[in-house]
Amino acid sequence: MNRKSERQAFQDRFDYHPRYNDPNFSRSRRKVNHRLNAILEHVDVTGKSVLDLGCSGGFFSFSMAQRASSVVGVDADSELVETNNELAKSEGLDNLEFINGDISVELLKKLPPSDVVLFLSVFHHILTASQAYDWNDESGTVDPFQIIAAIRDRCEVFVFEIGLQNEGYEWSRRLPEMKNGADAWIRDKIFGPAFDVERIDTPTIQGLTAGIRKMIFRRLDFTKLPARILRKIFGLDPRDMRNIYVGTRKKQHGRA
Repeated sequence: MNRKSERQAFQDRFDYHPRYNDPNFSRSRRKVNHRLNAILEHVDVTGKSVLDLGCSGGFFSFSMAQRASSVVGVDADSELVETNNELAKSEGLDNLEFINGDISVELLKKLPPSDVVLFLSVFHHILTASQAYDWNDESGTVDPFQIIAAIRDRCEVFVFEIGLQNEGYEWSRRLPEMKNGADAWIRDKIFGPAFDVERIDTPTIQGLTAGIRKMIFRRLDFTKLPARILRKIFGLDPRDMRNIYVGTRKKQHGRA
C-alpha cells in the first residue's frame, strides 16, 4: 500500500467515529450523535470513571470527558490512539487518556475498575474473528466470553451493542445461534444475573417515520439479494437498527 493509500485508510478509520467537535460530522457512516444522546439519557456519567473499549476515533470518549471525572479509551490502532491523545492534549482534557492495546482479559486486569464501561459494536468482530480489523486476527483462539466476564467484574454500569445475524456482512453468518432471540441471548450471555438490563430501542431511528422504518428494517434480511438492492438504492444501513443495552449492577452483586 502506498503512502497516499495508507493515509486514506487511516482517514476512513478515523471517520468511522468522528471527533466530538468535527465540523464535517456528516462524514460519519454511523449516526453516532443519536446513539450518544440515547446513552446519556439512560446513564449519568457525571463525576464517574468511564472506559471506552474499541474507541476508534474517540467520539464517545471525548464526549464523555465533558462530564466524567476520567475517561480511558482503548483501541488497537496505534495511529488512531496517537491522534486522539494529541487532540485531547490540545483540548486541555487532562481527564482523558487513550491506550493502545488489544481488548483482552490481560489488558482489563491491568486497568483500574471503572464506573461505566462502553463496549459498542465491537464484540461481534471478536466473537467471529471477523478480521475486519488487524487487531482481531487471532480472536478465534481466545474465549470471547472471558472478556465479557472480565468487563462485568470491573464495572457498575455496562453499555453494550452488537451486530446481528441478518445484517448481511461477512461475519454475520458466523455469529452463534441466538436462541429465544437476540434480546434474551444478550441478557443471558452478556449481562447474566448480576445486572438489571434496560434496552434502548434503535436510538438512530427517530421522528414521525420511525415506526415505518423499524417495520421495514425488521422485515428485511440483509443477507438476501432484494434487501441488499434496497440497501444500495436507499442507503439503508442495518447497523442503524442495533439496539443498545444498559446493564446496571444489582446491589446484592458486588464486583468480583
